Order: sequence, then structure tokens, then C-alpha cells
Amino acid sequence: MHETHFKLQRLADGKFSATLASRMGEMLGKAEELFGPRNEKAATFIGIEFHDAVPQLHFPTPGHVIIRLSLETLDDLIRAQYQLAHEVVHLLSAERGLSAPVLEEGAATWFAQLAIGRPTYTSCPKYRHAATAVRELLTFRPNAIKELRAKEEGWFRRISAQTFSEAGVTGVSQELITFLCRDFYLWGGAREVL
Repeated sequence: MHETHFKLQRLADGKFSATLASRMGEMLGKAEELFGPRNEKAATFIGIEFHDAVPQLHFPTPGHVIIRLSLETLDDLIRAQYQLAHEVVHLLSAERGLSAPVLEEGAATWFAQLAIGRPTYTSCPKYRHAATAVRELLTFRPNAIKELRAKEEGWFRRISAQTFSEAGVTGVSQELITFLCRDFYLWGGAREVL
């Protein structure tokens, strides 16, 4: 297990090393800068834990959320940072439920890749396709996600094709909009006409 996940260490320059908690704070600040502020009605973040499954948000009690990282991250600092960055994006509009639009999962994957400096870190094609679609959107309009979330009170799940129009995010192909608004978990993973 990486001690640096939890234990501060004084560095040669007198500063302290970053723990997962301090890295999470930096990541959350950057995610809000890129995608807009955390929704005030979202569940309150109460900690990080590790479990023998995929990384996810866990809602132990109403109104509270925990980031769960996979057990592999205990011995893999890069994987821990990647999973943490991915879940931090979900914290922006954390609410109980199993659905998320491709836009949210793509933004989380794109952001995680940005956080560790590896644009193709995940081997799962479904997440890579979603991240590529978000990259296309942000290349066209860097503040698009921030503008879309602002129209929907900070929620990802409420973003629709109509939201793109209402937010003034125009000039984006209808195929890309439709793809980004579909439910990630119901989508089969094949990237159609983009």
C-alpha cells in the first residue's frame, strides 16, 4: 500500500507531499473550473474508501456520498489518481441512481486522462469513445459543458438536446448531441455515425 495515499511526508523543499485527500481537492477545483461548480443540492462528500469492485460513488445514507476506489489502487498510485479524478467529476452532480449520460462519463474519463497526462489510459472502448466525443465537443467549444450544466442547475443527467439549444451551444452536429445525451449504461458501446 502506498503510504502517500494517506500519510503526509515532508519534502526536501519543506513542503508536504500530496495525499489522496489533497489531490482530490486540487482535482475538484480543476473540475469546477472546467465544468462548472458543484451542484449545491448534490450529496455531501464524506470520504474515500477502497473495495473489491469497480470505482464508483457510494451513497451510504441519504445526502452523503463516498468515493470508492478499487483495491488495485492501494498499490498503484497512477491508477488511484485516475480513478479519483474520474469519480471527482461525478461529485459535481452526485445523486443516487444508476444512470449517467455519455456526456458525464465522457467528461469524467477525459478529465481523468488529463489529470494523469495519459490520453488513452483506459482500455475500455466504451469509456474511450465517450471521452473522444467529449474531446470533440470541448475542441469545438471549450466551455460547452460548463454552459450546459449552468442551464440545468449543475445536473449532468438533465442535459438534453434542447439544453444545447437553450445554452447557445450551437454548431455541434446533431449526431454528437444525440450521442452525448444518451444513457451511458444503456448504450451498447459501439460508436455509430460520429
